[in-house]
Amino acid sequence: MTASPAAARFSASSALKAIRDGKTKYTPSDGIPELKEAVCAKFARENGLSYTPSQVNVSPGGKAVLFGDPKMDKDRKQVLIRAFAKALRTEDDYIFGPDMGTDEAMSCAVCVEATRVR
Repeated sequence: MTASPAAARFSASSALKAIRDGKTKYTPSDGIPELKEAVCAKFARENGLSYTPSQVNVSPGGKAVLFGDPKMDKDRKQVLIRAFAKALRTEDDYIFGPDMGTDEAMSCAVCVEATRVR
């Protein structure tokens, strides 16, 4: 699929604006504040739900959600890890995965009291 000329111009001008505004670094792992505020506003407006930006996580994938920003509060990180891991398994499930030299996979297993198989 090819972008229309108008879409291509918009994308290019948006990219140039981001560069000029100094937005060339990695974003926070749980999402930029403006986007999190927009998500809160959307849920309030369209769904009648009330959230604060600290309750919203907009990320590129599961690992960012689970382990997030190293500066993220450890209690918040534990809540995210538990919720995500519990959503993916039942009590009798095992966790299979490589040992990549980190404790991330094991921390998931411990959080949900799963049995890790290497």
